[in-house]
Amino acid sequence: EQARYGEAIKALSSAIRELEDPKQRAEACLYLGGSKRGTGESNDKVREQFQKAIRHNPDQELPPRLGRDHPIFAELIEEVRKELTGELTVVSLLPETEIWIEGNEVDRKMLGIGTVKRRLLTGDYIVEGIDAEQSQRETIRIESNRHKVLNLGMPPTVKHDPPPRISVGERIPLTLDLISTKSPQQVKIYYKTYSRDKNELEQNNQEMRLWGQQSASSTWTYKVDLPAQNHVGSIEYYIEIEYDNHLVFRYPRAKNHNYQISIFGEELPTISPPDPPNVESENESEPESSRIRIPTDSERNENKPEPEKVPQGVPPDDPPSPPSTIYQGIWTSISSISTDNASTLDLDYMFRLAYLREGKNRSTLGAQLNFFYPDLTNMSAMVQWGPRPPGKTKATFTLLGGIAAYEDSPGSTHTTPIFGGGVKLYPRDRIVIDATGSIQLRQGSDTMDLYHYEAGIRFYITRRLSLRAGYGQLYLGDEDVSTIQVGFGYNF
Repeated sequence: EQARYGEAIKALSSAIRELEDPKQRAEACLYLGGSKRGTGESNDKVREQFQKAIRHNPDQELPPRLGRDHPIFAELIEEVRKELTGELTVVSLLPETEIWIEGNEVDRKMLGIGTVKRRLLTGDYIVEGIDAEQSQRETIRIESNRHKVLNLGMPPTVKHDPPPRISVGERIPLTLDLISTKSPQQVKIYYKTYSRDKNELEQNNQEMRLWGQQSASSTWTYKVDLPAQNHVGSIEYYIEIEYDNHLVFRYPRAKNHNYQISIFGEELPTISPPDPPNVESENESEPESSRIRIPTDSERNENKPEPEKVPQGVPPDDPPSPPSTIYQGIWTSISSISTDNASTLDLDYMFRLAYLREGKNRSTLGAQLNFFYPDLTNMSAMVQWGPRPPGKTKATFTLLGGIAAYEDSPGSTHTTPIFGGGVKLYPRDRIVIDATGSIQLRQGSDTMDLYHYEAGIRFYITRRLSLRAGYGQLYLGDEDVSTIQVGFGYNF
């Protein structure tokens, strides 16, 4: 600024050798080029320093002291930038993906999270995207004054939970939450319908409509609904998400997998052909044919019995409710144990392995095995059964029966039959509240004592996976054992 260009050149040359920060070195190179211009050096000498500045920092701008609108310097730095650099946009549709780059004198460094845009020197680079579950590497070449778009092909996250079954006449609401760094061009559902005999009826596709957007969480919500028609027994479908540059993803991702929904309604009448009449024929090898006459609607109405008259003031019976989903699966659970007298029993945890089949309008069947750690001489096996509840009852009752063996003192093991009952409540489709209790008949005695009681709540986080939390009390001999239970189930 004081036009002492010779002193400035010496100071800046020394500073460039000592500075380690690339941005500071780039700025010093620009000042050095400006100082050489002040001493009367040609534009080639100035360009040489500007090239060094861009190589240190491709995004370097003119500092205010040189004048960002300088008629020569502003044009020169943009000209040099176009010669030495190109732009790169890396697209990862997972918002949490870390984008790393290395190569062409660039040590491994992170460019940013999710979709990023950067200016780089020309040359070859390796770009890597890393998220919690996978890593993907791509090799790219940056050319001068070119814009390169790299799709890492890391698919977006989809949250979709279709209903397992639905009644005839209802609309099937399908909602898709798409978590992505970019908005897709199109979301389509491809579906096939099948008859109740599992014969394919038709296939079709439909575009899902954008219902809402949460830019803060990078979430797009798409919805569509399909009719549950009377002649359809099930619907099979998959969802396709398309972005620009022909980037397409399928859910479920495996091509031979599809989402499925069962449709329940009145069964169609079945017609059995009559036995063919015995007709003597000269050619016995010719097959006989039978004709089946389907009555018309008017004929059916003529032969249809009159409906039973209901007296006034008496409400008609409720129509039978459609069967609910059968939840059938394998359960494991672990319980933290505390005892009143730790000197008698050395127990830390109780493990449970169980099979369970149940449903809101279905009979219940289950079997479970409990054993304790580290003292494995304490264990029990139990079977539970419950009939199908009548009507629209949201509660089911079960009977319990089994056997328990436990060591109430060193060297003394008791084996005792146990029996009891339980109840399950279904306040909502995916929530089950359960409670059970049982008594024991002591060995060699007619005395009945309380063996256990427990209660818990279970909810289905997906169609397949469910969690349970509960509390229980066990009575092993003279010991009162408390349990805090956490369980995990898989349905098939």
